[in-house]
Amino acid sequence: MNQTTLFAETVRLLLEGRIICAISHESSYDYLEQDHHFQAVDEFLQKIERKLARTTDHKAFFTVYLIPNEDSADKAIRNQFKEVVLHLESLVKFLSLCRVSQPGAEPLSAGSVLYESELLSAIEQSSAAQQLLDDLAKGRFVHSNATDGKGKLKTLMQRLIEHGYLVSVGRSGAHYIATAKWSWLYDTMSFIQAHEGYQEEQVQLETDSAQQEML
Repeated sequence: MNQTTLFAETVRLLLEGRIICAISHESSYDYLEQDHHFQAVDEFLQKIERKLARTTDHKAFFTVYLIPNEDSADKAIRNQFKEVVLHLESLVKFLSLCRVSQPGAEPLSAGSVLYESELLSAIEQSSAAQQLLDDLAKGRFVHSNATDGKGKLKTLMQRLIEHGYLVSVGRSGAHYIATAKWSWLYDTMSFIQAHEGYQEEQVQLETDSAQQEML
């Protein structure tokens, strides 16, 4: 892919709201890692009142509005946070399931490896984990019609892929790597908590609950 095509592809992904990291979009991530490419993309985005940003751990790139006080931008930001809150409880429950299979492990982050068989085995040995999976399966994030644990977990992992939190690797489809969208999620949670202008009561309660779950 030549530089012009890569520039166009990278900008397209950013304007679609994608979180670009080495796991999800390696070529675009490597492209933005070069300062002059970062600057070129940022200058282009500023012409349409956007800005190129990075997560605090520098593992992902994404766009933000340049003038967040404008009505259209403010609405978009609120909608973005509303989507986070909508899915936050389910994402926190998934993090809890990951801790069941990997006790003492750090919270999920870019590059974390997950095996469906290990998760399922750990879940089957814990009634609390089985309840978490059942709750997730019934929720609007997963909305699975499966009746067995394997089917529910498979649907859960597929939803996480669809929302950009995981990528599937290998031919079996049961081996996953976490993307840096988790970094973006943690940053967004911190931003919501720090800016009271966006803290409706539900946002605050969900965020506090999530942070407690991850401690």
